[in-house]
Amino acid sequence: MGSALPVNRLGFFLNPNLFTVNGLTEWTFDGVTAWGEDHENFSAAEIRRHSRDWRPPLRRVTGGRIVGGSAGSCDVVHPTRA
Repeated sequence: MGSALPVNRLGFFLNPNLFTVNGLTEWTFDGVTAWGEDHENFSAAEIRRHSRDWRPPLRRVTGGRIVGGSAGSCDVVHPTRA
């Protein structure tokens, strides 16, 4: 049995109805670590549904900047505390 850990992701439209998400992935199986790619393709309607279901609720933030994060999460850094 193996496991996969996504290291980064890049999503973009290949054409008006095909959205793709590609990512560098660390694969581990039988004590061996390997690097490769993982990708998913979605129709435009499918990625809209998926994005609505997946994203966290919107929050109003004032006076800060959004930094870093993974899998849809982010941290908001207040300008006077950065």
